[in-house]
Amino acid sequence: MTKELIQKNIDNTVFIKKDEELGILIDAYKKAVIISIDTETHGEILLNNGLYGAIRVISTSIKDENGEYKTYVIDIRDINKDKLINLFKYVKKAYGWNVNFDSEVLSIYGIEILEWYDSMFADGLLNAGASGFEFYHGLAFAANKYLNYDLTGKGTVQTSYDKETELTNEQIAYAAQDALITLLVSEAIDIKIKESGLEIANDLEQKARPFITNMMKYGVPFNKERWDSEVLSEHIIGKNNALLELAKLTNNNTSDLFNEVIEPDWNPDSDKSTREAFNNYASDAVAAYKIKKYGVDKDDNIKTKLQSSDKLDKGTLKQIKHPLSTALINYREHSKVLSTYGDNLTKYLSNDGRIRSQYRQGGIVATGRLSSESPNAQNFAPEMKKYITPLDRVANSGEVYKRCFVYADLSQAELRVLAEVSNEDRMRNTFSLGGDFHARTAADMFKIDMDDLKNTDPKSYSDNRKKAKSVSFGIPYGLGAPALAQNLTDNSGVLTSADEARKLLKTYSEAYPAVNKWLTDRDNYIKNLAKSAEGIDWEQSIQLYKIYQKAESTRKSLKRKLKRNPSNMEVSVELIDDLTLLGDNDPKDLLKLRNEHVEKIRWALSFDTAVVLNNNGQPWSFESRTLTGRRRLFTIPMDSSTTRGFKGKFEGIITHAMLKLCTSDNKIVADLREQFAEIHNLNLPKGINRFKGMDRNTQWQARLSERSSCIKEFEGVKRELRFEIIKFFIDNYNTTDKSGKKISGTENVYKFLFPLALEEQIKSYANRYRNHPIQSLVADIGLGYYADINSKLEKFDFAYPVQAVHDSIAIECDLKDAEKICTLVKQSLEESFAKWCPNVIAKADADIRLTLSDDDVINVEDIKKYL
Repeated sequence: MTKELIQKNIDNTVFIKKDEELGILIDAYKKAVIISIDTETHGEILLNNGLYGAIRVISTSIKDENGEYKTYVIDIRDINKDKLINLFKYVKKAYGWNVNFDSEVLSIYGIEILEWYDSMFADGLLNAGASGFEFYHGLAFAANKYLNYDLTGKGTVQTSYDKETELTNEQIAYAAQDALITLLVSEAIDIKIKESGLEIANDLEQKARPFITNMMKYGVPFNKERWDSEVLSEHIIGKNNALLELAKLTNNNTSDLFNEVIEPDWNPDSDKSTREAFNNYASDAVAAYKIKKYGVDKDDNIKTKLQSSDKLDKGTLKQIKHPLSTALINYREHSKVLSTYGDNLTKYLSNDGRIRSQYRQGGIVATGRLSSESPNAQNFAPEMKKYITPLDRVANSGEVYKRCFVYADLSQAELRVLAEVSNEDRMRNTFSLGGDFHARTAADMFKIDMDDLKNTDPKSYSDNRKKAKSVSFGIPYGLGAPALAQNLTDNSGVLTSADEARKLLKTYSEAYPAVNKWLTDRDNYIKNLAKSAEGIDWEQSIQLYKIYQKAESTRKSLKRKLKRNPSNMEVSVELIDDLTLLGDNDPKDLLKLRNEHVEKIRWALSFDTAVVLNNNGQPWSFESRTLTGRRRLFTIPMDSSTTRGFKGKFEGIITHAMLKLCTSDNKIVADLREQFAEIHNLNLPKGINRFKGMDRNTQWQARLSERSSCIKEFEGVKRELRFEIIKFFIDNYNTTDKSGKKISGTENVYKFLFPLALEEQIKSYANRYRNHPIQSLVADIGLGYYADINSKLEKFDFAYPVQAVHDSIAIECDLKDAEKICTLVKQSLEESFAKWCPNVIAKADADIRLTLSDDDVINVEDIKKYL
């Protein structure tokens, strides 16, 4: 549909504001083959997420059996509520954008749509994993991407609706536009979903939405009063004691007459300050750690100290064998609980004593898993769980019903999926035998009788089991020998060297050869792709980068200024005025030049970020699929991410290329690097062969430190210099090959530097590519049982889901119904798993508990005494 036809449809919108006019829409719904619904709200009702929830307008578009589109806008102010509710019984399925919002506000009014289809989730599936896709697209972005349509106005008009005032033509047109664009975008996305083979994954997402919506609607019941008095007070004491210990261990403190807390005079919340404290007061322990981990010379007074590149995470602190480490770990653990579950938690607690977290589905997490925020319901402190407890329900009759949770999870879901996708018969057989999987894995790995060992040598039994467990859970994520050794030593208490860990990995691969082959094939795909990537248009990729950087920054600035989405024309005019755009051209060409510039803006802003493009102008990409067809895209960002923390700093072609230039041992490159550094006052590595003579571990540490230092040199106001150094080399890096042929700077960068950067970027995706079919299939299995359980819970009054954490769920219900629900939930989990992994025995565990804590599980036989 062209822009003119869209506008014509909006201009011919049917405006309905009387009861007798509803019949027009009933007839339209009866003939419709596809329907979209959107709502406009005002501030009389405020939802838990801070959005307005009182309906003023319902807009809807339909496409009839003849392929004709028609749009309707209903002002509900003067329309009989019962008649309006009856109207929507004619809608069998409605398409929407951000359906959770529209369905909630319609439900508050009493309107229930039989079936919803959220095109925003479908769009998310199409883009899952793509660089820059970190949150749902807005409808305006989708209109630009799929329809080449500039959807403006989101903002001031959207918030202009109230309860009583007559609607303006602008408000009516705005509502009509949203409904029509939602329909047209939905059709375009539907085509893409089918072309991409994502129908099954999309169906799972759509059918799971009501279950996930209910979790957000009901939330978890939390006894904040008991939590504060019994737990937080202990953490306050614990934190203060940890501060006192830190002060004692560093022989210094700050305190005053009015403060009983004695604190160190260095800041334990600052990594820089903490490194200095460790170097000063735990120097021997730090040196021992550096010598053991990196093989540094014990007499090297600099390298035996903590450097800025050394992480101070829990794993590192555990390896620095010193009381200062223990005290700092205690301080951090107490501080985290207090900051996360202290005053911050109060703002999420509703008046009814429930915490309603937000869940995200539909491709936001590339693996298909749910994410949670405000607060994160998937990461409640373990000690908090016993305070997540439902209150008794009091019926209108005065009868009191005891409440409880049915808690269930899939046993070793990822390992069972691994057994399925790898066709590993031995692992499948291990699962079919039941019992302790990790003990049986240890028996397969070490060729020993674990049952006998359990009785004769309990410690060896325990150590072997821990080794098998660590390898089993780590190997799908690409766990290497050093990480395995550290995990076993620090977290499992099994002292393991890197060489011993390598032998463990080899032993595992021999015990499960099909798993080893499957994982090796996944790794080899990435290695081969990294070396042979082709079909890339670097010129166009750079063009996208340059336009996107300026256009996106300007778009955001204008949005804040205008308080609405700016048009591409407005962005274009803000970026370059008419006189500059015209240059030396004929004035009559101004309109043509402006339209061409607007089209460049539209093109750039149809991407989530600037990425590497192929010869067809599309994102260069590769993908991973699950058994359901769910896809994870891997695109290559041109620039590093500012939203992915430390890891994001090392992403992107420009960042990788900059690091290559800054750390190269090529003499010509080193000379040009020094010139660039002098021009821009940068502290970059000088000369070549800087690490000559170092042993392997020391060299690795030194190179890592150098790369981190280079990253820091190009941060903040100097960020743009990362691209400038590449331009500098394009202009100046002119060489000759062995035959004497001249090679330009452009050719050196496009044919040699960028491909090397691309190779590094592709390799960095190895672990994500390796694990995707496992993690994502577990996520899809979860979506399957969400939908099934949601339909089964309809048979029970006051039973609803309240939490989902990866492959586990919690259902709140009356204790009298718990036994039946427990059976149904366990059945749903196992049936959903069996559907996609028919060759591996499914096993789900389900229990009844009075709180979310494992300590409060009750036996079925004891239910009567609680009733």
